[in-house]
Amino acid sequence: MDFKGKLIIKELFQAFQEDTTLLPEEVRQRINGTNKARIICDFISSMTDKMAHETYDKMFLPYRE
Repeated sequence: MDFKGKLIIKELFQAFQEDTTLLPEEVRQRINGTNKARIICDFISSMTDKMAHETYDKMFLPYRE
């Protein structure tokens, strides 16, 4: 489970770094050029395990039900 959790966090971070439109609007509004990674880290760390799993599934496994 540790490996899976680390993978989910890593993949979410990379996806949000590459495309900030995947983030909620209120999170995007807080980003400027110098704090992007910090804001993304804070957003991911605020997620519950369930929320992180659901977000990952929606982004990377869109056909899974």
